[in-house]
Amino acid sequence: MSIAGALSSYLKADTDLSLKIGSRVYRGVAPQSAVQPYLVIQQISGNHVRHMGAASGLASPTFQISCVSEDPVVTDELFQLVREALDHVQGTIGTPPNTADVQAAFVRGEIYTFDPPRDASDTGNHVIRATLEIWHTETVPVFPLV
Repeated sequence: MSIAGALSSYLKADTDLSLKIGSRVYRGVAPQSAVQPYLVIQQISGNHVRHMGAASGLASPTFQISCVSEDPVVTDELFQLVREALDHVQGTIGTPPNTADVQAAFVRGEIYTFDPPRDASDTGNHVIRATLEIWHTETVPVFPLV
């Protein structure tokens, strides 16, 4: 199980998002040939909760989800759909084999940016980068007793 894979498949399966972007949810970086609009998911930090004796089986990675479009209105709409799909979600997310048991998810904030054109055109990309914190269960390592 990969939390990033579960998050990606969960967003691809969301009906409202798929009407806007189809299956254009990329992990890490979008290809240069990507058709807009699209989403990019990047894990920007991770935390594995511990207690005095061992791992607890709970993790809380933070993701950045970039909503990208040449049209600022579409970018805003994408962000709202992402926020509605993920803020306070609980339970199993994703589609097999990429599923995760989410205890809680919170959209912590967003940053609005503009990426200038990469060529001689006047068209750049409007981007909203949302910060998402996900608390989910994970397997607990087992070590032999010495």
